Amino acid sequence: MVITKMRDQNCKTIVSDPQLVQRIETLEIAISHHEQMHVEMEKTLADQYTQIQMLEKKLGLLKDYIQSLNEQVIKRPEEEIPPPHY
Repeated sequence: MVITKMRDQNCKTIVSDPQLVQRIETLEIAISHHEQMHVEMEKTLADQYTQIQMLEKKLGLLKDYIQSLNEQVIKRPEEEIPPPHY
């Protein structure tokens, strides 16, 4: 493989090997896709975090509600009135 390097007007190196240019373009495309996936995953993670917080709040409210029902309905055995047939 012979690589010819040239410099353009802005002193950037230009590679004239077509295979190398193709490989670089392929890598740039892959990096671009990975960056997009990273952005999408961050958004998904943020959405899931928000949803988990909401579910934790609802779970806390449900726990409090069930606790209040238990306090109203269920009595300790010594507080229970025996049924009439005893």
